[in-house]
Parts: sequence; structure tokens; C-alpha cells
Amino acid sequence: MRSFSRKNLSLILMLALLPAMIFAQGTNFSEYFMDAPAEDKAIVTSVEDLITQGKWLSAWNMLADATKDKPNPWLLAEQIRVALDGYAQTSLHVVFGFVDLKEGQDLETVRYEEGEDLEPFEFDPYRVAAELEASGEAIPPILSMMLGTYYYTVWKEYQDQWVQDQMTVLDGAASNYERAFAYDLYTLDTLHQQAEVLTALEQFEGAEKVLLKAVELDPSSMGLKLKLAETYYSMQDDQRALAEADKVIAAPEDNNQLNDAYIVAIKSGLDLQDAEILEKYVSGFEASFPDEFVPGLVRHLVAVRLGDAEAADAAADKVTAAFPSSPDVVRSILSTWLNANDVESGFNYLDRTIAKAPGDDSMAVLYFYKALLAAEVAESVDVLKNALADLATAEQYFKSSGSYPEGHQVYGVIKDLQQQWNDALTQSSEADASSAATDSGTYDESTPPPAEYDANSGATE
Repeated sequence: MRSFSRKNLSLILMLALLPAMIFAQGTNFSEYFMDAPAEDKAIVTSVEDLITQGKWLSAWNMLADATKDKPNPWLLAEQIRVALDGYAQTSLHVVFGFVDLKEGQDLETVRYEEGEDLEPFEFDPYRVAAELEASGEAIPPILSMMLGTYYYTVWKEYQDQWVQDQMTVLDGAASNYERAFAYDLYTLDTLHQQAEVLTALEQFEGAEKVLLKAVELDPSSMGLKLKLAETYYSMQDDQRALAEADKVIAAPEDNNQLNDAYIVAIKSGLDLQDAEILEKYVSGFEASFPDEFVPGLVRHLVAVRLGDAEAADAAADKVTAAFPSSPDVVRSILSTWLNANDVESGFNYLDRTIAKAPGDDSMAVLYFYKALLAAEVAESVDVLKNALADLATAEQYFKSSGSYPEGHQVYGVIKDLQQQWNDALTQSSEADASSAATDSGTYDESTPPPAEYDANSGATE
């Protein structure tokens, strides 16, 4: 048996701890085994009884004993359920440790306790399932659903840090969920998860099918309608995306849903390049979140994307005036213009904002990003020298503002930028000197020779 690494265990537990059990306490999981052989159903029923008592180790041992001579597809499904829901320790969801909970104990607490010296059990459900299928065993729908859930879980918890690559994991989740779905075996949770996997694979038509089935089960869920809106947007079906977003905007379950619904509606409006639709949603976004700067930044982005220079300037000035010391605001505004290849508007914005900046905090941020923007597009030594001058000005304002004490990370960033830009100036100067020497037909021994120059060519010359 592989042992747990105590050094990395706390990190593993933090990564692997799920916010809720895959199948919550009280779920009658044995209902999924109605078509199983009677002996298997009896074992599953006994295991579920142990689970209700918190006896996860006993449950695991019962299953391990029942499958020690020959793997069993029905019991493998139950093993996955116990592993996902009942582990006390895990390493990458391929090695598990279990406990029988004592009175008053709960799994979440036990998972954070490193003092337990648990016996580790290696468990590779997909390998066992592949062997079963290769031997001619029929794979029951419940095993397909649990394999999909297993792969979904390791994808969410470990991403690219798991034992298989991410695409293999996603494909494993998608194919197994699809098998179960074909037999009409799913839960609301697995439908959510299946749709998420299909979206990650950019299989949007499949995600739509699954989400519509989920809506049948939970027609009042605004979260599902939001996912449908996002799926329709990804399918470039902007009208249906707007229709679903409108449902969420009309009755959101929380502000996060409201925010995301406005975002997907605005993205759809941008696809359509419809100024009237965009004004409707941008105005609603601003009215819904009057104390946040994101709606103002979105208004600026929309104006830039629509090619309305006057509206873009006005939006940039308005949101900056409302949040005058926010580096996030300045950075976003400049990034939008930079992405639109409109550097001139960015510099004009900085110049007029500097002229009316209310204090040292604002001046520091503005000069800092003016230097960054100049360096980003610099095509001459003079521009880079001006960027260094603006960076020095920004540093002085940071120091005098009182909001950036000595030791603040911004001073380290400034120091690194100054080093990089001065190095670039030095290299440019050396290149110019070398070029001048070559053009004049002379060679200055203090200047390194160009790359193509070697001792033989020099001697020949």
C-alpha cells in the first residue's frame, strides 16, 4: 500500500475537500441499484446503513472484502461513492484513508486533522471499469454515472495537476455521463456537472441538451437559466442568450447572478453591434450596481467597441472621477484602448486626467500607468527615456501620498522596471555605437564585435 505524504497532506486535504458530499446524507443511494443482482443489492443496502452511521471505514472494508476475488461493476459504483463522499484523507483521489466516525465527529473536521495514522487504500476506478468492460461485463448505468462524477471531481480539484492529462479527464467525465444520460439516469447535480464538462470541451449543443433537461427538473432555477444564456452566447445564438439573461435579470437569486446576466447580455449585444440593446443593458447594469466601478468600465469598453470616441472619452472620465485613486480603473481603461490599437486616446486620457487629478494618490497611479503605456509602445530611445522620467515622478507621488509606505510592493515593481528599461537603453546605445563603427570602416576594440564578426574575418580584412 502507498503511504500518505505527511509533508503535503494538509495542502492535499485543502484542495480535495469538497464543499458538500456528492450524495448528501439522507439520499437513498440504494435506489440506483434496483436492477442489480440480489446479492449485490443486499451488500449495497448494508453499506448504506453503515454510511448513515458514519462508519466509512467499515463500509469500505465490506466492499473491499466483497470484491477481493473478482471486481464487480455494481459494487465498483458503490466503492466510488464511498471514496468520493467518505474519505478522511486522500492523495490525488487515487489513495484514500477512511475512519469510522466517533460520536460527535464529522468528516470535515477529521479531514483537517493530520494526527490520524490511517491505512491508505489505492483505488483506480477507471482501470477496474476498463478491465470489467474488456472482460465482457456489462457496465450498469449507475457505474457510468459514478465514473463521470469521479472524473468531474478530480478535474475540479486538481486541473492539470492530476495523474492523467486534463483532456483525458474531461473526456472520461463526458463519455460516462453521456452513457448514464442515455439510460435516463441522472440527478440535478450530475446534470449541472455534465453541462460544465461539455462547456469546458466546447461541446455547446450537448451542454444545451443537458441544461434543458435540468430545467425540466428545476424550472425555477435562475442559475440554470444563466447557464443556458451563457451556452447560447457561446453558440452565437445571441437572441436566445438575451431571452435567458432577461429572465435572470428580472428575478435574480443573488447579485452574482445579476452581474453575470448583465455581462452575458452585454456580450451578446456587442456581437450584434446593436447600440440600442447595449444602452439598455449597460444602463441597467449601472443602476443595479451604483457603487461599483465595473459597470462604468463596461460602458467605456462598449463605446470603444462601437467606435464612439466621444462616448468612450466621456465614460473613461466619469468612472475615473468617481474612483480617482483606483489603479484597476486606470489599468482597465488603458487596456481597452490598447486592445483596440488606439494608444493616442489612452495618452490623451492620461494627460487630461493628470491635469485635474485630486491628489498624490491619483497622480501616482496616473504617472505610473503613463510610464507603462509609453514603454509598451516605445519605438525610440526618447520615448523610453520619457517613460523612465514618468516612472520617477510616479515614485515620488507614491512616497508623498501616505498610502504607500516604505516597503510597499509597488517600489519593488518600480525598481524592476527601471532596471529593465535602463538595460534596454544601454543595449540600444551599444548597438548604435557598433553600427556607427561598422559604417565608418573602423573598429573600436572597446565595443564588442557584431555577431557575424570573427577572428578570421577580422584578420582577412
